[in-house]
Amino acid sequence: MSAATIGVTAGIDSALRRAFSEASVRVAPDTRMTDIIAALTALGITATIEDAVLVLRQGETNFNTSLALRNFAKRPEHAKFFVSEGAHPKAWSDKKKIEYLRTHTDAEYRALLQSPVLEAGVKVLDPNMSRKDYEGLTRAERIAFISEFGSDAVGLIFQKAK
Repeated sequence: MSAATIGVTAGIDSALRRAFSEASVRVAPDTRMTDIIAALTALGITATIEDAVLVLRQGETNFNTSLALRNFAKRPEHAKFFVSEGAHPKAWSDKKKIEYLRTHTDAEYRALLQSPVLEAGVKVLDPNMSRKDYEGLTRAERIAFISEFGSDAVGLIFQKAK
């Protein structure tokens, strides 16, 4: 299975994931890049690759990519696309757990509890990351990492001490 989301070119998929990583924003494992591009388009922002660089543009205005993506991720309506500090029930207060259970099923809560605890802001596509950070990546993030940097980069990471 390709790391690129269906409907998005592999180049834009890879560039967006790398740009979010460089902006210290962690994309949630179940997020599709087509959804993020649709949300950007709804704001009038287009994402293109020009000279191997991701360019975010609204009309004639080019944005600072990291700043634009960081601000995009902070918007409450886009929170579902990203891992936030309180994304796992282990860190929630009892009040927040009760609120979640009022609006979701028991099965959804159980699935959320069984999901791995992901830190917000882990740099996903960094070939110089530590072994511990690499081991903390989800399967989808590892696939994206390998497709971007190759298996040799993984070998170099595993040569590092924990």
